[in-house]
Amino acid sequence: FDQYGTRMYYNVPMSASVGSSDSVNLGYGYMGTKLDVYDTASTQVTSFVDEYGETFNELELTAGWTHNGLNRSIFPTNGFYQSLGTDLFLPMETNSIGYYTTKYQNKWYIPLGKQFVVYTRSEAGYGDGLITDNDLPFYSNFYAGGMTTVQGYEGNTLGPLDSNGNPYGGNFLLDGAISLIFPNFISPDNLRTSLFFD
Repeated sequence: FDQYGTRMYYNVPMSASVGSSDSVNLGYGYMGTKLDVYDTASTQVTSFVDEYGETFNELELTAGWTHNGLNRSIFPTNGFYQSLGTDLFLPMETNSIGYYTTKYQNKWYIPLGKQFVVYTRSEAGYGDGLITDNDLPFYSNFYAGGMTTVQGYEGNTLGPLDSNGNPYGGNFLLDGAISLIFPNFISPDNLRTSLFFD
């Protein structure tokens, strides 16, 4: 499929204190989607196109909140970070569909002495139809896998599969990890080593 559009985002600082800050993110934009369905498409895709069509135009509205209490942006060793954001996609035409997605993320770094750091993170996402009784479109599904979610899997490959055995994603995401970061002697300023469980 092809997607095109434009977006404008605003970041509004709400509060700041020593070692932490809070901000609100607001945005709006336009997104167009064109689906090209071939004979080899999965039954999930063909069923979606049969019900909703191939072309969609939506107005995108974005709102979010971020708290950053990390002691530094690169290789932090202490502090807590969390963010919550929602995207609304409102139909601009009668043949378009409305839906929303919302996502929460957090990261927590806990120092153990001067050499070791415990790192935990979690992520949750959910999406569904809006206004009408449609479901979340498959092209906005959530996926897991890769360095930022579940390591050991290729990016965006972990989750439900379609009828062709390809990653299809879903409307719900939940992943997390706990790691022990320890010093290395190769390049301590440019490389982090850890034991992790995702």
